[in-house]
Amino acid sequence: MKYQVQYRAPSPPAPGVTRTPEEIETELKKIEAEYEKLALVFFELPQDIMWTEPPVICQWQEQRKLWTSNYVNDYKFNEDKLTIQFRTGVLWPIGIATLRYGNLPYQGWDMRPDPNGKGVIITVTGVCITVTWICIGNTVKLHWIANATTSALKQHFNKPYSVKKMVQIMREAACDFFPDFDGHNHLEGSCPKEWVAERHNYHAMAFLSRAYNFQWSRWNQAAGSRNIIMQLREAVDKKREGKFQLLHTTPQKAVILKCNELSSEFDTDPAMGMQFYPDLFTLNMSYGSVDARRTTFNMKYRLVETVFDMLQELKLSIVFGKMSAIAQQESLIKESLFHFIKKNVPTADLSVIDDIALSYVISILEIASQDSCFDEEGFIEFMSAYIPEFEHINTEVVCAWVLELEAEISRRDECDSNSTHDDSAGSDKISLTLLNLSDMLPPSTKANRSHSNSESSETAERRPIEPTYNEEYADQCRVLTEMFPNSCAMEIKHCVSIACGDPERAAATILHRREQGQALSAAAIHSAAKQPLCDDHEIKNRIIARYSYVDKDAETKEHKPLAPKFEPKKMVRYRDNKIVSLKGERYTEVPKSGDDEENLKKPKKPHCP
Repeated sequence: MKYQVQYRAPSPPAPGVTRTPEEIETELKKIEAEYEKLALVFFELPQDIMWTEPPVICQWQEQRKLWTSNYVNDYKFNEDKLTIQFRTGVLWPIGIATLRYGNLPYQGWDMRPDPNGKGVIITVTGVCITVTWICIGNTVKLHWIANATTSALKQHFNKPYSVKKMVQIMREAACDFFPDFDGHNHLEGSCPKEWVAERHNYHAMAFLSRAYNFQWSRWNQAAGSRNIIMQLREAVDKKREGKFQLLHTTPQKAVILKCNELSSEFDTDPAMGMQFYPDLFTLNMSYGSVDARRTTFNMKYRLVETVFDMLQELKLSIVFGKMSAIAQQESLIKESLFHFIKKNVPTADLSVIDDIALSYVISILEIASQDSCFDEEGFIEFMSAYIPEFEHINTEVVCAWVLELEAEISRRDECDSNSTHDDSAGSDKISLTLLNLSDMLPPSTKANRSHSNSESSETAERRPIEPTYNEEYADQCRVLTEMFPNSCAMEIKHCVSIACGDPERAAATILHRREQGQALSAAAIHSAAKQPLCDDHEIKNRIIARYSYVDKDAETKEHKPLAPKFEPKKMVRYRDNKIVSLKGERYTEVPKSGDDEENLKKPKKPHCP
């Protein structure tokens, strides 16, 4: 059946031409009428594919021998139900495309011996999901997938496959953790490592995989192409597991560094007594313990090659893309904390600061973003457990540093969100089915914004909020602000960014959101009244309301204890001149009746004449 409907998206108006909301709404209805002429396509996505982001719909154009999405209009994607709906003017073969490297860059990885067997466990955390494999002999098993969106790959759990077969299975399910040799070229900010040194280091890691626990390091991000930085520690005996140390590998040598993952600055100085070792394997033969060396020599060759093939496919040493927003914020908090401690306590040992302390500092920053009156004394007391001299720092200095750091994090989040635009909005079609503003943003922006919601709230309350627009679309935002005075500046700014500066498309988006009841409230966002200064009584009430429980009805409640239960006394008859009866009874209960007194009376002896 031949079906073809000509449809062309309306062109943007000439620059300088403004329209009233009534004219824009009339044009919007015309566009909807044109949409009704197109064929409506609706289908459910298969469950055997890992859908981590909205797929791209394309159609096969036989004349040009290529896939195109030019004829796909009014695209809708339901993430909860995994359904797709769109309109098209041609009935060509339909294809579904996904981003191959959607799980890159890696957020972290870990390789350690299997405590319950003779294998090696490899865990890799991508942008969306976390995958765990177990290498046993010459096979590899898919052990677990965390944060999975569908039930894909569940039928392959704990089934042995070769490395090549495992790569094929996961790629077919759109869960690709195995980039090609040129995969770093597809991500901005990537840093490939020198291939010969990287391959040799993978082989050494495979030999030591049953004796050591390897982990990723944040210092590998800016180490360069000739340096590989990772963490390692011996894992032969769990009772004697030590702390992670930094391993620095180059084409010439391998060395354990003096600094660690939590150090304020990266330093290539080797640890005390560290000699020259050409590679990681030689370092273990001289620097490792007796158990680690014995475990290395007892490694099975097939297991070594399996782990080596997995490491080559995963390419864990390569830095794919830029550091994530969460990692950047954690790095900023860590550097600021170390700088503050060194400034106020020059003799402090920063190596004692662990992940628990950093997590506590992050939680304090989240509380400070919601309420400037956080618990300064509790924070100082907690940090004094790590650094005793911390308690001598003035409370006002600590409070000022926390608020300044929180404001800096919020400012960076605002800059990142303003500088990020949706690349997919460059088409000429007007989407009338946008679910919400977060769905319009690219994944990178969503990752940055999801972590900074709580951190930017207090900054928004402390200082007056003024409509700030991108310099590129400042004029369009001002025009839309005049057309929609009740809309908040943030919604106008995002709609203009999504429409690539086209005021008509942005206005259509705002009108559609109003019809769907999804418009943001300007009063809720621009309530920028200054907070009054809090007195001691108010601070006390806030602390009690947050951390304690007060029973307000305790004084009005009346305690009414239960009445004790009384049982009637039992009537008994004791034996005559006998301690117990033949059955061991000291007395016999007498049943209640009208003749109780007669029964209790002692019987008279018969009179014998």
